[in-house]
Amino acid sequence: MNDKVREKYHTTLQQYKKLLSHNRREYYNLKISELENITYNSSSDTKTFWNCAKSMDDSIRYEVTPPISEANWLNYFQNLHSNKPLTSGQQKVVSELRKREDTLMQSRPLDYPITETEILSAAKKLKKQQKRVF
Repeated sequence: MNDKVREKYHTTLQQYKKLLSHNRREYYNLKISELENITYNSSSDTKTFWNCAKSMDDSIRYEVTPPISEANWLNYFQNLHSNKPLTSGQQKVVSELRKREDTLMQSRPLDYPITETEILSAAKKLKKQQKRVF
C-alpha cells in the first residue's frame, strides 16, 4: 500500500510542477503581449508601458489555504504523544524496534571500516607479544 501511495504522490507532484511551469510561461507570455500591444499602439504612452512592466512580478502568488488546519495538526500531535495505552499491534512494533536497537548497539564497533593505523598498531602489539613468549 505504501508503494502505491508513494507512486501516486510522485505522479501528482510531477503534474503539479508541470502545471506551475505552464502557468508561469502563460503569465509571462500574457505580459509580453501586453507590452507589445502598448508599444505598437501608442508610442507616446510611456506611463502605461511602465505600469505594465512594473506589474510583472518574479513570482506568481496563489491564494492557497492549507488542506489541514493548524488546530487539526496540533490535536494530532497532542494525541500522538499522549499517554494512551498502546494497542497489541503497536506493542509488537515497539518491541521489535527495541530488539533491533539492541542488536545494533551490540554490533556497533564492527560497523565502521578498519583504518591502516589500527592494523599497524595491532601488528606491533602482536610482534611484542611474540617476542615476550620466545
